[in-house]
Amino acid sequence: MTTLPAWAVWTLAFGSPAVTAVIAVAGEYYGRRGDVELETRSKREEVLRNLRWAAELAVSDDALKATLGLEQLQALRASQMLSPAEEEQVDAALHAAIEGPRQAITRRAGTVEVVASGLATAGVPGAAGDTLVPSKGEAKRAETGI
Repeated sequence: MTTLPAWAVWTLAFGSPAVTAVIAVAGEYYGRRGDVELETRSKREEVLRNLRWAAELAVSDDALKATLGLEQLQALRASQMLSPAEEEQVDAALHAAIEGPRQAITRRAGTVEVVASGLATAGVPGAAGDTLVPSKGEAKRAETGI
């Protein structure tokens, strides 16, 4: 039977668990770091997917879809999930979605003239001779006497 020197026995007895603990801590560290990177990448992909979806809606010919797209872009811009590069992309999408209709309005209308309603007293219906038209509910109540 072979005997080991005392220092070798002590090194194996205490060194082996210490090395195992160091390896376990290093594995945990790198595992968590990988999880954080994966979460960051997933969040970025989701933000860009939402940005693409909202931008497509914002330039839609359907007014309701375009409104939804613009509101989604504004909500995405206000969120805390964006990096500076993503904020620039949202700003570019908002600008493109708004600039197209703005140019179309300018081409069609030329100059826009704002016409006052002619009310002598603000907030008083019919103050300057406006014709008052009752709503459907008011007309029905007038007919039934309610």
